[in-house]
Amino acid sequence: MTPGIYNVLGQKVEYRNHGMMNAGRYNESINMSRFASGVYFYRVVASGIDGQKFAAIKELMLIK
Repeated sequence: MTPGIYNVLGQKVEYRNHGMMNAGRYNESINMSRFASGVYFYRVVASGIDGQKFAAIKELMLIK
């Protein structure tokens, strides 16, 4: 599973790749007006300078 937003069937519905970024906090706004209300999952992947990798999958609920 690559970074992005997925529906409950595991289909990727949105993808963003910002490439290499400096350490810090970032906010991302995604227009999901074309998607139906429901449960989605997002996956974030990051690599550290020391080669360590971080990946997380979180759930989000879209309510219109």
